[in-house]
Amino acid sequence: MPAITPMCFALADSMYTLGLGLLLAIAYTILRIMCRNSKLAVFVLDVAISVIGALLYMSVITQRSYSGIVRWYTICALLCGYSMWHILIMPILYALADFINRLINVPVTYAEKYIIEPILHLVHTHKEKIKAKRKSAATKSAKQLQNTAKVLYNSNHNV
Repeated sequence: MPAITPMCFALADSMYTLGLGLLLAIAYTILRIMCRNSKLAVFVLDVAISVIGALLYMSVITQRSYSGIVRWYTICALLCGYSMWHILIMPILYALADFINRLINVPVTYAEKYIIEPILHLVHTHKEKIKAKRKSAATKSAKQLQNTAKVLYNSNHNV
């Protein structure tokens, strides 16, 4: 039968595994962002985080726990740390990222709508006017040329 762990040591072990759960959740989130949405990569990531989490947990328990036995409160602390990241912190981070995205996109959208599009419209109409002038100048110069099929007998050349 294992010895009873004093409350201060049990609390220290719980905080240690709570931090381990948070670190695992942060690592999972970062790697998940890097993997995008590939199903195979996410599956491999899930398995890898589970295995690494179990190995790290056993390592922490053998280092921190004085009897080297897995305790229920350390498992609960690990799961609480992992869940705390996904339930409490991630929604706040997503809301903050959405707010920053809106702060960046609103001025860009207005600049595109009220500055860039009118400038592009002016450039396009200017190009169309230049193209129309060139076309009319080309047809005008083509009309001014004499027909080569006609031979003029009344010329000023002395042959």
